[in-house]
Amino acid sequence: MSARSRAVDPVRLARWCRQHLGSPPAEELFRSGHLSAVVGLRLADDREVVVKVRPDSPRIAACVEVQRRLFQAGYPCPRPLTGAVPIGADVATAEAYVPGRAPLAGADHAVEAFAEAFPAGPSAGQGVHARPGAVVGGMEPHRGRAVATPGGLACRQPALERGRAAGDA
Repeated sequence: MSARSRAVDPVRLARWCRQHLGSPPAEELFRSGHLSAVVGLRLADDREVVVKVRPDSPRIAACVEVQRRLFQAGYPCPRPLTGAVPIGADVATAEAYVPGRAPLAGADHAVEAFAEAFPAGPSAGQGVHARPGAVVGGMEPHRGRAVATPGGLACRQPALERGRAAGDA
């Protein structure tokens, strides 16, 4: 568990939950994270939520909006409960807790996993718009990128593309 995950002040988190979710935490279900603190909570009103606390960045609000539109389109992802809301010097988001789901593959296979998972949802791209050619996510170029195209997301992996060009794929 990272120092960031341990550093989320429980009093501040409880106040944030009351203010933005309408109920204080009753029980902590889990706590993890690396760059973000991820805290699973059962609220006093019996809802189970996940609160993510991380350094503020303009992309966070955009990511929550994409997740909201995907959820509304029927894509199997947690329902966002808040936008990106300040919590101290950081920003927090909350989403419905969905127990029993396996995380996607690690960084070495993330591009392939997302490229396979994204089109799987009903009308997956419906209502989700990105400027064609925009890099989606912050993936390092040497690991590959998901790029917005007029028809949806395209997986770009330079090494694979070089192999295909050479007839190795």
